[in-house]
Parts: sequence; C-alpha cells; structure tokens
Amino acid sequence: MKNKFHFLLAFTGIIILCMNLQCKKFEEDDEWIHFSTVKKRIEGLKELTMHQLGPTDLLPYWHSRFGNFYMNLTLDSYHPYKKGYGYQVKVYDKASDNLICEGQWGFSGKGNIFIHFDCLDTITSLAFPDRLNEIAGTIVKLSNTEMWFKNYSQWLDSLNTNVTWEVRFKEYKKQ
Repeated sequence: MKNKFHFLLAFTGIIILCMNLQCKKFEEDDEWIHFSTVKKRIEGLKELTMHQLGPTDLLPYWHSRFGNFYMNLTLDSYHPYKKGYGYQVKVYDKASDNLICEGQWGFSGKGNIFIHFDCLDTITSLAFPDRLNEIAGTIVKLSNTEMWFKNYSQWLDSLNTNVTWEVRFKEYKKQ
C-alpha cells in the first residue's frame, strides 16, 4: 500500500511539474516531453532554412530582402509600455552582425505563431499583397534546435484549396 502511495505521489508530481513548465508537444516533435516552455524554445538565434508555398521556394525572396541573414527572437516586449503586443525580433547580417531589420513575433491563437518584419511594411506585390512582411503558421515541431510551422492558404489558388505553406528554422548558434 505504501509503495502504491509513493508511486501515485511521484506520478502526480511529474504531471503537475509538466503542467507548470508548459512542456507542450507538437504534431511532429521528436521528443516525448520538453522541460522548457514554448517561449523559451522559440527564443534565440534562428536561421530560416525552408519557406515553401506549395511547389514555390520562397527562400530566394527572403535572401533578396535580407541577404545572408539570421534572426534573434527575444522575449523582450515589442511595445514595452503596452502588454499583449508580442516580442521583439531582430534580423542581422551573418557576415557583419549588423542589424538589418526589426519587428515582432507572437502568438495569434493556440499553437499559431507570426513573425512580422516592420521594415517590409511598405513593400507590396500583386502576387503577395499582404504577405511580404510576415511569416505565419501553426507550430508543428518545436525543439531547442528546430522550429517548423505550417499553414494552408485558400486564396492563393482557387482550384486547389489546400496550398501548403511550410516554414522551417534551425538554431543559428547558441547565445
């Protein structure tokens, strides 16, 4: 009886610990459990390794805007004087570490994330009228070294209602 009580106590403690740590597992995560919060796993220096819209590779677009770059996703408030406006993201040149662009990242619902680049707000295009300044989607994989999200766009192709938008980041270097 005493062993069962200790087992239940330990099991309950682990469950409470996981709930307090917010160790959320996503659809394509390799790890069974995470001991850091979603925000802590997102935070850090990231490199965009894939941005696919259906069969179209969008990495050349990002490289035409920023060159060879990496991002620093911080937990610093985007608007320090207001609550609920997301966190800061800064884009740097890999060769010189010079700041290229700033913006914000945050959550737009359960499991949905966006990264918005302020320096691209004025750029428009017939192909992507309101998508050039932002990367968004539902998180499907999140570890300390990788972040993937996926989205489905219907307005881009009226004949195919499931155009997949895939984005992948990997850790650029540890801070």
